[in-house]
Amino acid sequence: MAGRQAGGAGSGAVGELRSRGAVISHALCVIDREAGGSEALAEIDVRLAPLFRIHELGPG
Repeated sequence: MAGRQAGGAGSGAVGELRSRGAVISHALCVIDREAGGSEALAEIDVRLAPLFRIHELGPG
């Protein structure tokens, strides 16, 4: 999922990989932009594990 938004693209990637037999329960990202990606992945039973959340990095 590098370089993609976890919500839409991540969910699509998980669906594609699962259709090919992959078992996916967790996803890793560097920065969670807190824009719904974690919730979108949770809806398909994938737990997002960010290294940082955007609010932890200070004002943008």
